[in-house]
Amino acid sequence: LTMGLLAGGALVSYLLDFLGFRDATFVAVWVSVFATVVSLFMASTHLFAVTMFNVALVYNMLITCACIGLWATLQFTFLQRQHPRLVLVFERLLFAVVPAAPCVVITWAVVAYNGMHAAPFVLLAFMTAAFYLFVLPV
Repeated sequence: LTMGLLAGGALVSYLLDFLGFRDATFVAVWVSVFATVVSLFMASTHLFAVTMFNVALVYNMLITCACIGLWATLQFTFLQRQHPRLVLVFERLLFAVVPAAPCVVITWAVVAYNGMHAAPFVLLAFMTAAFYLFVLPV
């Protein structure tokens, strides 16, 4: 369901962008991000019955979706022209959040595939790579 929402939202957003409806495209992007967040949360509620530590995982998944929405918002040129200060705030917020939240989700996927024996080292590798990519100046 979540992947279907993502694919459908991307398709609708691309179609609206192709037809030149920039405001509708902006709304479609955020509606698809919100629908994905709701779908992820509903699909993850069974994890809370296992342990409450999964709340952090679901929280990081939701923050990752918000980062994707912020990144998509920064791609709209009309927003960059009309509200340059808001774009700067979004950009700083994105660069503040991206090094931490997606690393946990990526580590969770790698641990689910490979096993738990190297989880701390995988998280360390992803956080180091994110630090070098997003925090240090170019």
